[in-house]
Amino acid sequence: MRYVSCALLCAVCFFGCIGTEDLFVAPKAASEQVAECKKSCDKQRFFGCYRASEHSECYSNCASAAGDKIEAFNGCVASTTCDDECSVSIRPSAPVAAAERASAGAPLADDAPTCKSACASFAADGCAGADQCALACDVADSESRYALTYCLSTRSKCQLSAECTGPRLADPTSDCQRACDQSAFFGCITSADQAACRNLCGSVSASTRENFTACTLKRICQDDSCYRIMNPAGAAGDVAGCQAACDVMLRKQCVTAGAASQCRTACSGASPSAIETFKSCLDCNLGAGGGGFSFPACPAGTCKDAACWNVFSASASR
Repeated sequence: MRYVSCALLCAVCFFGCIGTEDLFVAPKAASEQVAECKKSCDKQRFFGCYRASEHSECYSNCASAAGDKIEAFNGCVASTTCDDECSVSIRPSAPVAAAERASAGAPLADDAPTCKSACASFAADGCAGADQCALACDVADSESRYALTYCLSTRSKCQLSAECTGPRLADPTSDCQRACDQSAFFGCITSADQAACRNLCGSVSASTRENFTACTLKRICQDDSCYRIMNPAGAAGDVAGCQAACDVMLRKQCVTAGAASQCRTACSGASPSAIETFKSCLDCNLGAGGGGFSFPACPAGTCKDAACWNVFSASASR
């Protein structure tokens, strides 16, 4: 009897001190659950909650977490943005072995080749904006490139996912300003327009701001049509590029010095369409992106006579 009591006492102490949950290892999640968990990791990276190293760690944690922990993590990510407590659900109690981390797979990369591959697929589906997409892969920083790659990888044909078409931030003004930055990034408005656009975000009506944001963030822009929602006058013309074209005509001796001076003056008051027609006449748009505003210089301009200036002069004086 004394032996039994002692054994019982030891058992009580064992279960009481260690806890029954430590005696059992919860089964790992099913592959479908792990896949959904990784999608939540991708979403956290997209919203700027994770950097590359944290993104990779999240993948590793998904591979080793139990199903109920993954469900908690997915639910947390779905209901809130950038809450550190979400990651606690799948974080292991002990360090994960290197081999196990490697077997978890690498998350969606933020490098240019991966981005361009997504753009190529986008183009193959006949979606608009593929040229600007590839250009963005080269000039974007890693986080912006990841966001673009994520959006292209989660799309349905040419329709971007809900995360990409809706605001990513809680502040409507910040969303609007991000849309301004995106329009400038893809060359659909000038840097001067970008500054004006960001200012308009804080002064236009809520409905105008929301319509502009929704228009801009749902697709890669081709022109300034979305910007016109906030500024009916549209994007300003590429005055610097226009004046560079005037200088080309003078260097090539296609116009006199006086005409070149008049040309530069006309650039300041000409419409964007008149400027772009003039630049195109001189082959100044070679290499330009988006709406033709991104690269104002005219490195490849050429002319044989004053014909381009004559047409531009006539259109600019209307």
